[in-house]
Amino acid sequence: ICYHAGARMNRFALAHLVNGETLYLEAAKVQLRAILHEWPDWIDQAHMHFGHPADLRTGMLSQDCAMTYDWLYHSLTESERVEIREGIIRRGIQPVLTSLKQNPWWMVDLNNWVTVILGGAATAAMALHEHVPQAQFVIDTATERFDAYLETYGPEGEFNESVSYAGANRLPVGYFNARRFATGGKVDRLREWPFPEMCRWVMHGTLDNKKLIPFGDAWPERDVRTGYIAAVAAAVQDPVLQDFFLRTLSEKHGHPMNLLFYDDRLKPLSPAGREPLAIAYPAHGGMIVSRTSWDQPLTDCILFGKSGREENHEHNDVGMIGFNTLGERLIIDLGSPSGYPADFFESDTRWKYYNASIKGHNTLMFGGREQIYPIRERGEPFLTKPKSGKVTQWWHEPGQGTAWSMDLAPVYSGVKHFIRTVLHLWPGYILVLDDAALEQRESISLRWHTINKAEPTVDGSFIVLNDQAAATGQVI
Repeated sequence: ICYHAGARMNRFALAHLVNGETLYLEAAKVQLRAILHEWPDWIDQAHMHFGHPADLRTGMLSQDCAMTYDWLYHSLTESERVEIREGIIRRGIQPVLTSLKQNPWWMVDLNNWVTVILGGAATAAMALHEHVPQAQFVIDTATERFDAYLETYGPEGEFNESVSYAGANRLPVGYFNARRFATGGKVDRLREWPFPEMCRWVMHGTLDNKKLIPFGDAWPERDVRTGYIAAVAAAVQDPVLQDFFLRTLSEKHGHPMNLLFYDDRLKPLSPAGREPLAIAYPAHGGMIVSRTSWDQPLTDCILFGKSGREENHEHNDVGMIGFNTLGERLIIDLGSPSGYPADFFESDTRWKYYNASIKGHNTLMFGGREQIYPIRERGEPFLTKPKSGKVTQWWHEPGQGTAWSMDLAPVYSGVKHFIRTVLHLWPGYILVLDDAALEQRESISLRWHTINKAEPTVDGSFIVLNDQAAATGQVI
């Protein structure tokens, strides 16, 4: 609701800035007054139990109101400017300053809360700089936290959440884009690591129907959001990233900021012949992808797996395997519904939900136990990194296929040895071999999740059917 209300207001403001029409000016001012004076909650009621007056809404609405103020500035009377500034300070910046004095948990947890809240407040402080005595403090605090946040990315741009949650990348991109303009180009962070690398990681994690590889709290049917990719492509003049942005373009990119990110002088180039068809990322979730092509509208086969575990929005899915054929899901990851149960993020209750449990992730379960997972409260630092597996062998031959082995034993208790080896012979022959040794005799289970109901025969053979794609398989 906040995102779309802010986008609508910004759209009116930008339209007026471009063509000067009074119609858009008045519409933007009506929206702005409604948000500043009539919007009842600048903090989500579900977040009030934290005891801080600022939350995600506070950051989002602060930024959108400030951008509207900035774009309308020369068409506003001085009394209107004062009214708007006072509203943004009272409802946005001041609650953030009060929260900072309380040492909120989101200053410690380097996730999208700190980037949304501080990023929004600091962007507002840039727009109102000379009218907010503590504006530079807010900007400096936000920049320090953003710099710390970026250090959580892996060496090859891996986000510490699943690729399906990587839409949060738009927050540091938007913040440093604002800093670039506010400093007259003196700060141009988008050219540096991890931004170009992060965008490529998202590109490799995107399926050819604009969907993302559905690890963790993914919504498998939601399209990838890549508006921020255009800003990074423009900053480094990268034609492959420009192509990725244009290939995934949809009406969901209709936020006015995306118009300002895009450089239409940069000519796109296909990743075919320029990007690997198979890749393994070592950090965080350890995403692994083997695809038969980049240049076809519907790829014959995209096989994906993971050897690691993210730090946020993760599932017990280390070692998971799934694949798409001709743009359709066949062996699947369930992802998550579009909302969370009230206790999903509390202590260890997450793993009681089937979609987050090891049971839901196409990998072995021993003795009915979950994989080893961290128990950590909000605002507490990680005492140890989450336990993960790792890729131990890797083979790729262009035109033939890909294979890899993963050591998954570290994420299990009671397991002496567990190696999962995956072979993908192009286009669509896939073998998964599990080799495990246990400390004592106990049950072993493995559930393969198919897009539609599949009935195994007595010898373990089965057929998976989707609309146009199908797979035959056998469990031995």
